[in-house]
Amino acid sequence: MDPARDPIVTECDLKRERLVREKLTEFAESLENNLRLIKNLLSSEQPNVDQILMRSIRYELLTRSCPDATPYPEDLVEEVKSECVEEIVRRLRSVGTLVSDTVEAFNRILRSFQAVEKAAYRCDWAQRSELIEGSKVRQPLDVYLYRGYSIGNQLQLMTVELMETFNGIDAKKAGTIEKFKGCLKIPEDFEKYVVEFVQEQKILE
Repeated sequence: MDPARDPIVTECDLKRERLVREKLTEFAESLENNLRLIKNLLSSEQPNVDQILMRSIRYELLTRSCPDATPYPEDLVEEVKSECVEEIVRRLRSVGTLVSDTVEAFNRILRSFQAVEKAAYRCDWAQRSELIEGSKVRQPLDVYLYRGYSIGNQLQLMTVELMETFNGIDAKKAGTIEKFKGCLKIPEDFEKYVVEFVQEQKILE
């Protein structure tokens, strides 16, 4: 593009770009705070899920056992099985709160990124500004939008999987609980990707 024919930068253009920078900073803060919250929620619920899994395995073992092969009366076995299910259901209420809190944390991140997109699309993309085209210290705006979208998309996939596996839990089937337990962690490579994005935005503030 011929510099002599560059669009004229107005005060309105500058305000819009400042808003984008502010929203990017807020998005990075939302990412950092809510991802930490999600990570803490998932790790804090691990012991509870382990207890649920143990009781489900115990239930399955009692169910598979031949009545004639056990030294305990059948009515006692049924009582223990019933207690296992009741304990699982009780503990699952706490897990349900975890899932709801995780979904809400994800939604806060998503809303924050949507604010970045809204502000960015109001900019004049024909401007040859540092924000739009990038510089030696920062990448072009479209790169940050792509990276933010990728992060949001990955978080959404993780949240959907968490919800689906939770809704698919059968108190009498240990396999369904084990599958849910596998969702109670954030992949290390994804966490590293998020940390790099957040740190980069902090440097650019």
